Amino acid sequence: MIFLDVPNKYGYQLDLKDPLVQKLYWRYKDKHHIPHWCPLSDEERLDFEAQVIEWWERRSNGRSGSLPAGK
Repeated sequence: MIFLDVPNKYGYQLDLKDPLVQKLYWRYKDKHHIPHWCPLSDEERLDFEAQVIEWWERRSNGRSGSLPAGK
C-alpha cells in the first residue's frame, strides 16, 4: 500500500518504503534537480505527496495520465 498505516506527526501520508512511491520520489527529485542524497523540504515533500495522491486518485478512477509537472 502506498499510504502509511498510521499518520505521522509531520502530516505525511505516503510510505517512502513502498517501491512505487520510491520510484516516483526519485523521479520527482530528478525533475526538480534535487540531488538524491538531499532530503526534500517540508514544502517539497507536501508538493510531491499532493501530486502523487492526485495521480493515484485519477488512476484509481480509471483515468490514466502521468504525474503533473509541478512547480
